[in-house]
Amino acid sequence: MTFEQFSRTVRGDRLPPLLLLQSEESYYLDEAVRLTSALVPHESRDFNLTVVHGRDLKGAELIDQARTLPVFTDRRVIIIKTINEAPAEQLEIFSGYLDDPVPETQLLIT
Repeated sequence: MTFEQFSRTVRGDRLPPLLLLQSEESYYLDEAVRLTSALVPHESRDFNLTVVHGRDLKGAELIDQARTLPVFTDRRVIIIKTINEAPAEQLEIFSGYLDDPVPETQLLIT
């Protein structure tokens, strides 16, 4: 998927529940994070938007957040940046969520 296709998908509100993005250009990843974050209204971001860096990933906590229904809106967005920096044991814990994602949660991994 090109960045333009991704942008159209986000603007058309057709994001899949799980999305892994990779690019040699950090600009495109930053823009993807910005566009995806914008799906959550400002007034509900404290409840429905989580941005985590891979090195800080806590698998069990993130699963709890991903399985929690959104508050005051129809979706929750979780963004994991630099997944390659995540500890292997935390990735193993979190990988269980990937088998059965919650439809109301959009997970973007970069």
